[in-house]
Amino acid sequence: MPTFYMVFWSVVMVLAMGMWRLRSWRGTAVVALVTFLILVVSQALFNQLALAAGVDPVLAFTAPELFMRGGPAAWLALLVMPCGWLGPIIGANLVQRSQAAI
Repeated sequence: MPTFYMVFWSVVMVLAMGMWRLRSWRGTAVVALVTFLILVVSQALFNQLALAAGVDPVLAFTAPELFMRGGPAAWLALLVMPCGWLGPIIGANLVQRSQAAI
């Protein structure tokens, strides 16, 4: 569930940024690629940390108290989970910097 949530909203953010700020398919593709890479890394890390703490990753939204009782690994998992949203921001920043340099 948290992974689907992160992917859905990241896709919405990439499409919105592509239409609103970037206005080019090449820039939107770069942002989508950067977002995909960051999502894969952050969600894989979230799942591994949650499983290492003995907590089901699916319960992040419905039972966050299990993560609070899970110890430091579970706390870190909760901190890592929303890092996927940095993908569109970092990707857009890279595109804008490369356009300014040209």
